[in-house]
Amino acid sequence: MELFFLEMGIKPVHFNTAAQSIMILTTPSLVQSTMSFLAHYHITLHHSIAMQPLRLNDEFIIEAFLSLDIGEHDLKICNSCRLYLKVCFLSELTTGDGMFITEDAWAGQYLHNPLKDQAWPQYKRPPASHWRIWQHWVSKAFLSRGRRLRHPLGTWLTWDEHWPWYISQEGDLYSLQGGKWYSHSRIIRCNRLPVFHKEAQECTTPADPFRATVYFKGERIICTGSDKITPSYSLQPVSFQDHLYASDLSWCLYSLELKNDGKDLADAIVSGSDVSIIAVSDGSFKDTFGTAAWTIGTETEEHLIAGKAICPGGPDHQSSYRSELTGLYAILAITNQMCLYFDIKEGHIEIGCDGQSALQTAFEYEPILSADLPDFDILGAIYYLRKQSRITWSFRHVKGHQDEQGIDLDLWA
Repeated sequence: MELFFLEMGIKPVHFNTAAQSIMILTTPSLVQSTMSFLAHYHITLHHSIAMQPLRLNDEFIIEAFLSLDIGEHDLKICNSCRLYLKVCFLSELTTGDGMFITEDAWAGQYLHNPLKDQAWPQYKRPPASHWRIWQHWVSKAFLSRGRRLRHPLGTWLTWDEHWPWYISQEGDLYSLQGGKWYSHSRIIRCNRLPVFHKEAQECTTPADPFRATVYFKGERIICTGSDKITPSYSLQPVSFQDHLYASDLSWCLYSLELKNDGKDLADAIVSGSDVSIIAVSDGSFKDTFGTAAWTIGTETEEHLIAGKAICPGGPDHQSSYRSELTGLYAILAITNQMCLYFDIKEGHIEIGCDGQSALQTAFEYEPILSADLPDFDILGAIYYLRKQSRITWSFRHVKGHQDEQGIDLDLWA
């Protein structure tokens, strides 16, 4: 579903109004046929997929093209160029000051972005003739003279923890890499296109930096523009707990217990073979209401992270199986967020629960999703998290209710 909206390149709630373009813009698939059917019969699809603008006055590139008298042939070509660049919004084509289309976006040069490389499919670069058509319609939709925008964009709306380049209010260049800040000394001081050394020194966090765009020329970095970030979003989370609550995982964070803000557990994961990391979940289902408890840690109490989740979905969707899957999803999602926040590159965790069927479906089988699988929505989310995870996972079945059977309890129980 996410791929469908990336290919459409429009606001997800607007796909009904662009029904005639679905077959032009998207890859033939079951999803394409379904969405075309829904649009044709004006059926509303309720979903949780959102694509938020990055700047004030931002707009979807394809929606701007659709507002013009663009033919099917040129629309398909422009969309192939957009998909190659891995962009949806105008702001993703522009310089940091929101004034110009970047030279790379104009010429069809994709700037590699690790996050987009993981989230987007790889598309073949369109030929030169297609980029001339792209330039024509970009110019017609957005530009006044040269590559200058007809309507400049406003401030950045969100802090992007993956964005690397910033300018201080004093005009100094900083890069953010792996959670650490580095300063780049200036070579040429000027208001337009200042030049900096590529070599950098680690430094403290700059105060209220502006988000910037740059390009490289040998051992020099040229800043092409910058603008401020909306104050309410300008600061990074000051703790891992804040980072979690700022994510979309609040439904997994009830009764959250976080020892030393997760730092000790992150260090334990990085240490590899020095300590075994385990994760355990237990689902519960009663009276059409599902919950799950989850724990990640080691034998050392300081490594503990634990919480509870409420199973998503309506009363008719709940089951013991869905509760077990929810606990597994929570563990994967929390771990992935920990890897992002603490910049963990690799590690290993063994995961266990007493729901053997859920455990096998989530981890033993190949991550190929089929709509006829029970609770395929959560399974699909689990498969996606597995694909994105920097952690390698093993699993084991843990027998439930051992405390009621007079069995000596081990760490897993």
